Amino acid sequence: MSLNENGFLDENIKNFKSIVYEKYRDYFAFAISLNKFAHERKYTYSCNSRDGLLCYTNCLFLKVLNFYQASIILIEHGLPHEAIALSRCMCDPLYILKIFMDDPEFAKKYDKSRMYNTLKYIHIIKKNSHPVFKIARESITESTLDELKRELINFKPGEFKIEGLAIRAGMKPHYDTMFRIASDEVHSPSNAIAKYAKFDEAGEISEFSWGPSDNEADRILISITDMLLKAIQFTDKIHAKEKSEMLRRLEDKWKELDIKTI
Repeated sequence: MSLNENGFLDENIKNFKSIVYEKYRDYFAFAISLNKFAHERKYTYSCNSRDGLLCYTNCLFLKVLNFYQASIILIEHGLPHEAIALSRCMCDPLYILKIFMDDPEFAKKYDKSRMYNTLKYIHIIKKNSHPVFKIARESITESTLDELKRELINFKPGEFKIEGLAIRAGMKPHYDTMFRIASDEVHSPSNAIAKYAKFDEAGEISEFSWGPSDNEADRILISITDMLLKAIQFTDKIHAKEKSEMLRRLEDKWKELDIKTI
């Protein structure tokens, strides 16, 4: 068996992992140290079920952390562009964490967003005659709709569009760079899929590029570690924690690597 037959699911992909780890040793070492610190930190974020702000904060932090780890797994297995696409999932929770830090009362509006989504999906189901929605359509009652509408009288769904969240969080530059770049990998415009082909000097396709790659692995690792660092900073402040000496050291190390990457 080989990569030619099984692609990224072949057992020999571990050989690529060893190569990419050696090539970007400092970046992976830092990413792993940061991951370890984040996991230790998560156990210090306590809350009770009646505290919506802290409960949502902890869940958002865990989402950032999980997608951070998933992105690293893709990078080490030779899928850097797919890791970029996945890293976009870190942006939304990161912006919301920053807003919570600046305005804890926003958590009440955030809580209502689930009701808005429920109402939106109910309308979609009611309008769709496909048999797959038959049971769901029959379970929808007018009293349920009326109750949701009452809860959402002052709710403004426009506040939860991703660009608006980034602006409110004071992170529009991050949105205009990281989020937009990652969005290209998600939505597949022609410029984003060109990387799956190789061209010769005459501009003709010489072959299709499907195998493992370490293209810009260092830059991607810098970007996602930056997001996890910010998530820890925001979450710490929401929980009113003093900045730890370890976090300061990690921030300093990130700055060193960032300069090295430029």
